[in-house]
Amino acid sequence: MVEGRPLRRRNGRIHRARARLGHSHLTDRHALKLRHDVRQALAEYWRTQGELEHSSVVAYQDLARRLEMLDAPESLVRRSLSAAVQEADHWTRCFDLAGRYLGQSLRPGRLRRPMRLPRSRTAELVALAVETLRDGVINEAYAGRLAAAKAERATDQRVHDTLVIIAADELDHSSLSRDILDWCLAVGGRPVYDMVNHMVTTMPTTTTGIALPMGIQSRTLGDHGLLDADPDGSMFANLVAEVRDELGVRLQGHRLDAA
Repeated sequence: MVEGRPLRRRNGRIHRARARLGHSHLTDRHALKLRHDVRQALAEYWRTQGELEHSSVVAYQDLARRLEMLDAPESLVRRSLSAAVQEADHWTRCFDLAGRYLGQSLRPGRLRRPMRLPRSRTAELVALAVETLRDGVINEAYAGRLAAAKAERATDQRVHDTLVIIAADELDHSSLSRDILDWCLAVGGRPVYDMVNHMVTTMPTTTTGIALPMGIQSRTLGDHGLLDADPDGSMFANLVAEVRDELGVRLQGHRLDAA
């Protein structure tokens, strides 16, 4: 489980580019008051978040291209490109926070859109439905809820503002994914229906929490957005249960079309 829509290689593995140090030295009196080990932990956390958000930009650009090739509604393509712009705002904010704790600016590494081998329209619709359910409907909704919980806990204003924006955007991206999944079910017929139905019934209900650095007060980290917002996994389990119920109703509506 990852927060948000990841960029995946052809083998399904998550891909992101390591951020590089910039040329500017940053001075933030509030951040520099923190202990060195605290700043290092926060810098690494927000750097990783920024790298994941940066990969999401390419993932959404790739999604828009795939939707175009499948002759999807123009509104879905447009919303995917809009999501890419929002993800670009996210990585900028995350890298700004990382640089604030690190004391030096960061810039993203280079990422290329994954090469995709030609496959049939049906196979592409099935693959798109699988990725949309896993990475969009589930991952992005979970990312939005986690960010909202972290924002509620954060006392640092810049961190709070960043998390509020990310939470709203990720939940909006999850809504987009639901619409894409509906379209895949509507045009994909039995193969897409069978795969989505299988995923709904076999969807995992547990996930691993975030590993917090040892020897640092969790309260201090939580003030700056680094905390396990779902320690017992109940947030994720509840989300999966909601998605199962919702998709159960939607699948009923597509069953006759898929027959």
